[in-house]
Amino acid sequence: MNNVSFRADFNDPVLNHAFDSTLKTLPINRNVWNLGTATEARVVIYNYNDAPHPIHLHGHNMQVLNLGMGKWDGSIVRASNPQRRDVQVMPPAPSATVPSFLVIQWTANNPGVWALHCHFAWHSSLGLVTTVVERQSLMQSVLQNAAMTISPVCQNWNAFTQKGPLLSDTDSGL
Repeated sequence: MNNVSFRADFNDPVLNHAFDSTLKTLPINRNVWNLGTATEARVVIYNYNDAPHPIHLHGHNMQVLNLGMGKWDGSIVRASNPQRRDVQVMPPAPSATVPSFLVIQWTANNPGVWALHCHFAWHSSLGLVTTVVERQSLMQSVLQNAAMTISPVCQNWNAFTQKGPLLSDTDSGL
């Protein structure tokens, strides 16, 4: 995504950085998109290879605004009632120079850290993942109880992984 191959660090979750406002310190391969205070998000994804990609967004039902071949011309299919999807398959590119495209949109009303990725596990492991940070300013109040519940799990995980590597460095964690 954006010519960056995502790499997870299971001992340094993006959620922690969103809580303590250190997102900008993360390496580029964490592929973080911070939506700030946006209430709507629209993403255009281009596929330049010969494989289809089932695109999935966690935490939302996305609206599919358009899907096609070539460069998106800005048109929206069924603008008054776009289809909603959990997963939308992008077709393969017709050639190495002509991409397929997918335009999605969602209401950014669910504070948290969400994955936008190809639903083929091995494509995600190859880096087809973006981490979307949504409504960061509301995360402390909305997710405070969840953070207290998760914290012991993270501590146990960190202690467990000190015993040796468990996953390859290309596992997306999805």
